[in-house]
Formats: sequence, C-alpha cells, structure tokens
Amino acid sequence: MSIAIAIGAGIILILLETVLPGLIAGISGGFLMGLGIFLSFRDYGTGIGIVVLSGSILSLIIIGIIWLKYFPQSSFAKIFISERSIGGDIGEEVPSELIGKEGIAVTRLYSCGKVKVGNELLDAITNGEGIEAGSPIKIIAVEGFKIIVQEIIKEEN
Repeated sequence: MSIAIAIGAGIILILLETVLPGLIAGISGGFLMGLGIFLSFRDYGTGIGIVVLSGSILSLIIIGIIWLKYFPQSSFAKIFISERSIGGDIGEEVPSELIGKEGIAVTRLYSCGKVKVGNELLDAITNGEGIEAGSPIKIIAVEGFKIIVQEIIKEEN
C-alpha cells in the first residue's frame, strides 16, 4: 500500500509542478515515484517491479495528457492563470499612435526594460543609452513589436 501511495503522491506533485514555481513539487514528486518503484523491485522482485515501473510511467503519461487538456479550462486553473496581457497579445503589433507619448521608466533600461505610459505597462528598448528607473521617457519609434524610447532630459536655464 505504501508503494501505491508514494507513486500516486509523486504523480500528483509532478502535475502540480505545472502551476507551482520553484521545482520543489516536481523534484519531490520524482523522488516519491522513484522511491515507490524502488520499493516494488526490492519487496516483490524484478517481475512485479517492471510492471510497477511500466504502469507508473504509463499512468503519468495518460494523466499528464488529461491534465494538460482539461486543466487550463477548469475553475481551479483560474487561480493560477492570468488573463491579463501586457503590451498586446503575442503576434500583435504595437499601435503606432504611441509615438510621442511620455511616461516613466519602471525598470532600469540598458537596451531593454519596462516603461509605464498612462496606465499601461509596456516592454521597451533604447537606442543604446541607459535610462535609470524613475526617469521620464518618450516613445520615439514603434517598429513592429518593438517600442523604442529615449530619456527626456530637462534643460537647465
């Protein structure tokens, strides 16, 4: 019975690794599955051990396919999956009407980083000059998916 519990808990932890960060659940799950398989070889011999090994791998594959097919649409998944996108959907070009708008650098931009323009958080790049976080920026160009910004330098009188 402890073999089945170890393998079952291992499969559950490996599946939870798809939504939990840090690899801890996946590593723990792999360890528990390995422990269950090892115990089946040790306690019941090679024949039963091979059956348990094959069954465990087959179960993991079948349950994994079902998990990946149905989990993203489940109400449980809504806890883990964000519906929000930043800066448009993948494959969607950035609108050119952003050119000339001003905002603030949210992160330090040394070739790339995040900027805030109005209420939108956008990925942006520079022409090579570094921009510190918190500096005022202006969007100077939009090239397909890329937003190019420069720092607004206030002139002293």
